[in-house]
Formats: sequence, C-alpha cells, structure tokens
Amino acid sequence: MIGFGKTDLGSTRLNNEDSIYVSNERVGPLENLYIISDGMGGHNAGEVASGKAIEFFVEHIKSYEAELRDEDILNLMMDAVRYANSKVYYISCQDQSMSGMGTTFTAATFVRGRCYIAHLGDSRAYVIKPDGMSQITIDHTYVNDLVRASIISDEQARTHHLRNVITRALGSESSCDVDPYSVDVEEGDRFLLCSDGLSTMLEDSQIEPVVASDTGLKAIASRLIDMANEHGGVDNISVILIGEGGLGHDA
Repeated sequence: MIGFGKTDLGSTRLNNEDSIYVSNERVGPLENLYIISDGMGGHNAGEVASGKAIEFFVEHIKSYEAELRDEDILNLMMDAVRYANSKVYYISCQDQSMSGMGTTFTAATFVRGRCYIAHLGDSRAYVIKPDGMSQITIDHTYVNDLVRASIISDEQARTHHLRNVITRALGSESSCDVDPYSVDVEEGDRFLLCSDGLSTMLEDSQIEPVVASDTGLKAIASRLIDMANEHGGVDNISVILIGEGGLGHDA
C-alpha cells in the first residue's frame, strides 16, 4: 500500500485550517501513517489545533519503544490521540486567543493486511472495493445523531442548519472519546481519508467512480478537489488516498 495526500484552500476561505500527514515510510513502530485533521476556532486557532494535533500524535507514536504486536496497534493510536488532546487543550488554556480551539482527527495505518483507524469528528475514512464504496467511520455530528435515531433523513441532514455542529473534537475539552476501527485489506482495495470540505460538497455516488477509476492516486486527489471546488468549495478540502500500485501524475 502507498498513499498520497493533497489539501486545498477551497473557493471561499481565506486560510487553510486543514492539516494532513502522509508517510509511506515507518513512523516509530508503525509501518506507515496517514492523518487528516480539520481544525476549528477563531483567528488562526483552527490551523494551530490541526497542526499541533498531528505533531503531538506523531511525537507519541515515535516515543513507543516496546515491541508492537498487532493487537497493540489500536491501543497505541488511541493513547496517541489522548496525548495529543491533552497537549492541544493545554495550549488553548494558556493562550486566550486559542481558547476553545479543537480539531477533527482521523489517522490510519496499514499493517499485514489490516487497516487500523483512530477517529473523532466528521472527517471520514472510506474503503472502495470492486463492488462499491462504504464509509468506515461514523460522523460525530449533531445531525448524524439525528439520522442514526431516525429523526431526520440523510437528505435532510445535508441541508440541516446545524449540520456543522460537531459532537466530538480533539483538544476542545480536557479529555476526548476516540473511536477505534480495524478492517481487512483485500487486493484491489483503495482507501480515502477526507475532510468535510469534500464530503459536504460531493455525494458518495460522485466520489466513488473517481476513486475506483484506473488512475494514479495523484490524479484522483486532484480531480476530487477540483470537483469539490466546482460544487462550491465552501470549506478547505483535504484528501488522502491509499492503495496499491503507483502514484501516477497530477491531473
């Protein structure tokens, strides 16, 4: 598996509060590492939160010195999220201009035929298989809670006036609740991590054929970002694609 990531300002924002991390090489005991982090907060606080979250997460991963068994991978990733949460929260408490900042956080690593994910917020992880695309992660948003309770439909959620209200974020409180995922990786699978700047602009049915196309990962990333901008680009747009084969060239 090899990954490629790209982030874009979008069509309306003045600064990019998304941060991404792409390593096809070993990071501490992990064979690879891919992260999407979408910050929130006033002034520059969002970009500080997303950038620092990744920095502290990677710092914790690199500090792990024991032998890492497969069954320990998710625990390490979740501990790293909690460590990053405490560090980002401390910064927000020390600097009034950073008060209340936070970030979504979705990290993935691939080890011996499995994908391990630590997630909170409304950035997403998808798997694209020959028979279709499915979302691995659950959005931690107010409207998704309503959908899951069958109070509103998926279609209503896309235009709901509270659709941007996030129920879980890294760094906004002294502790955080992180979701772990572990899925099998089969031949031909592709994985997509994205911020909501992509998923709110495009339907899954628009994303799927692009990611499933017989195209290099760089061209796919560029095409997805172009499509999100063509549909309004009202937020920063970040994508990371992981799959077999080469990266290809930018579109």
